[in-house]
Formats: sequence, C-alpha cells, structure tokens
Amino acid sequence: MSVPTSDDAVVVRMYNVGFGDAFLLQFPGEKRPRRVLIDCGSHFLGAGPRPIKEIVEQIIGDVTDADGVARIDIVVGTHRHQDHVSGFAEPAWADVVVGEVWMPWTENPSDPEARDVLNAQSSTAHRLKLGLTALDVDAEDPALVLAENALTNAPAMRTLHRGFSGDPVRRFLSSDSVLRPLDPDVLPGVRIHVLGPARSQDIIRDMTPPAGESYVWLTGADAAYGEASPFAPDWELSVEEFAGTAAFSGLQALEKGDRERIARHGETDALSIAVRLEAAVNGTSLFLAFEIGEAVLLFPGDAQWGTWRMILDDETAMEVLKRTTFLKVGHHGSHNATPVAFVKALAAARTELRSNRDAWAMVSTRPIKIWKQIPKTELLEALGKATDHLARSDETVGPRPDGFSAWDDSVVEATVPTR
Repeated sequence: MSVPTSDDAVVVRMYNVGFGDAFLLQFPGEKRPRRVLIDCGSHFLGAGPRPIKEIVEQIIGDVTDADGVARIDIVVGTHRHQDHVSGFAEPAWADVVVGEVWMPWTENPSDPEARDVLNAQSSTAHRLKLGLTALDVDAEDPALVLAENALTNAPAMRTLHRGFSGDPVRRFLSSDSVLRPLDPDVLPGVRIHVLGPARSQDIIRDMTPPAGESYVWLTGADAAYGEASPFAPDWELSVEEFAGTAAFSGLQALEKGDRERIARHGETDALSIAVRLEAAVNGTSLFLAFEIGEAVLLFPGDAQWGTWRMILDDETAMEVLKRTTFLKVGHHGSHNATPVAFVKALAAARTELRSNRDAWAMVSTRPIKIWKQIPKTELLEALGKATDHLARSDETVGPRPDGFSAWDDSVVEATVPTR
C-alpha cells in the first residue's frame, strides 16, 4: 500500500533497521508521488527488531501504486558498507521498477581510478578478515567487525549495479564532476546538490576532525574535544624529564630508524588498519542535499571530516546547508560525522528564522557492544538546539511526539513542508 502523499510537503520515512540506514523520501508529483530510497542495510551486530527481509517487503509495499506496480524513481546507495546496502541482496528487488540508481564515483566500473580505489579497499578488507580469522579472534573483535563491514557485499552491490526492473540509468557521482545542481527528469521540481564525495583521495581518507570540531566527551574542563589518553597524568613526562631520566638512557641511544619504527608501531596493528579502512570507505559516501520549495533535506551518508571540511570551506555549499529543514544524522550519530561548526551554523540560522518547529532530524541507530557511545549524547543535545523534532529509530516508546506522522518501533515518519 502506497504511503500517503501531500502536495506541499515531502514525506520522509526512517525504517528501523537497527544500526544501519533505510530512508524513503516521497515528493509530490502530478500523476503519482515521486520516490527516492536512500540506502537499505543493517549491521549484523546491531540488527533492528525485524529481519532485513521484512523491512524490504515493507518498503516495497510502501512504494506500490494502485495498479499493483512497485515504483522508485531514484535508488541511492551512498557507499558499500554492509549497514547501508545489505538489504539490496534480497531477490524481491528484481520486480521493483526503478528510474535511476545513484552511487559514488568510486563504484564506476569504467573509471580506472575508481577501480584502483575499490580494489585497494576490498583487498585490504579481505586480507584483514582472513588474517584475523586465522588468529581465531572473537566474532565481535572490533577489527574483524570493521573488516567485515568493509567487504564488497557483492550480492547487494550486484543489485545496485545490474538489478531492478525498468532498465534504470546508473549515475556515478562526485562533487568534482557536478558543476551545477542536478535537476533530474525523474524528480520534477526537485534540485539536488551533490556535495560529496570528492575525487581527491586525501579528502576521502581524512577521517579525524581537529580539536573543537567533534562531539567527543572527555573528563576534565580542558579536554572537551581532545584525544583521550589511556594513561593517567602521572605517567606523562616532558621531553626534558625523559632526557634527564637515567632509566631511559637506553631508549635515548636508539638509532633514528628504530625510534621511527617504534613511533609507527601503533599505526600498524589490525585495529588501526581496520579503522583507517572504515574511514576510507566512509569517505566515499554520497553527500546529497534535496531542495524543493523552501525545504532542504540533507543526507550526508557516513561522510566524515574530509568531505565536511571541504563543504565548511565552501560559502555556496554552506548557504544551502544553513537552510536545512531535514537532517539525516551522519554515521548513526558518531562523533566524527557531524561537525560542531555545522550544527552551530544550523542552530543559529534556525534561531534567526525562529523556525525550530519547522525542522527535523533523524538518526538511524542502535548502541552496540563495541560502539557504546554511538549515538553521541553531546551531538544529540546540540542538535536539539537547532530543531524541536529530533528522533532516533531505537527510541519510539510512548506517545507520538508532535511533528511526526508515524512513530513506532518499525518506522518513524515526518511530513516536511515545502512552503
């Protein structure tokens, strides 16, 4: 049964996939509503209350018109992580009529540079998984979990590359290749700003925000946004203290090459490699802003600091972002996917317009054992200053709050005005 539509609003549905993303946007259309599905996946350690197969069936039912045909105008696969694409492995998608499929430029099989990036990421993930499996590490070992999430997810990606009905057009997008906003024929009246990913691999790999740009909680008044030290302050020595301590004289005599190898040791363990791989794949996320009337709906995927830094430095891009009326919170509410500067700019803009009641934010998430601090409480508190309508997929107990047209453990829905 098709989702009800509105002539002057966009209906946004967040399906509770657990730790993952599946968002359906329904735009007003003349003869029928126009639909965009952004991602459909769930992490195996953080599944939602229902199997992903049931969620896929619900989505297909929600996009089925009165004539019995399931139609989606644009399917977006932001990046190939399991928690964003695993649902596309379901065979039921074969009967869904799709107009276009959008993926990041790194998925383009005709692009030699894209093939190099994908091969490097996939082979690293595969080798890392094989090595950790041979060591018989626990199934919930963080390095193994990250490696498995970064695998090619081949069945799901086959659907995005070659599946669906209707012979959809495939677009492989980057912020560099789109010199102006897109106005696709399949989505009349909607303008799409492609803000990421960039083609620069330095930007793709740039994961860590500088001090003051992420929502990291640390004890101590001076450590609000710094890096946590695993040691108490009593263990810290200044350079002068180290040089003057006889017990460390042997370390001081090490050759330069030995000192450099020691310094690099922490960068080459399995978890560090897995974290860097996770960041690199996240860096390829499509980062899209949908503009229709007075509404701007922002979907940053799992884009991390490199893409955000590029956007924050771009005055034109920030003018679009400050008009955001709907935000899909990046990377399930992690500290390094929604910069402080963006949230402050958005809160200031909404305050100036006095329209916090006309803005929404949704985070599709579920705290799991190895990422207990996702979503970040500090981030959600800051977003609460920019919008009165903030929802997380795993907390829908109790009455439906104002501003949401659906609110239960399977789906949260908002009707975002366009004027």
